[in-house]
Amino acid sequence: MQEIFRVVKAGGNFIIIAEVYQGANTRMAKLCEKYASRTGMTLLDLNGHRGLFAETGYSDTQVSAEPDKGWMCAIGRKLGGAPLSE
Repeated sequence: MQEIFRVVKAGGNFIIIAEVYQGANTRMAKLCEKYASRTGMTLLDLNGHRGLFAETGYSDTQVSAEPDKGWMCAIGRKLGGAPLSE
């Protein structure tokens, strides 16, 4: 995440779209949560994604999800540009 932050230009956005995340209400997400420790996979919940962006240095972070469809989207902006619009 730090390397991606390094190469994003000032004012640029970084977006993560995940079809599986911790807390999603789908069969696949529940299976991934169950077996994550066996595979070395790390699943983050929505707050975990929000924190990851904040810890890396992104601002104006927005996280949205459709738990019943199993996807989430996190967007962060690197300082130096206009804020994200609603």
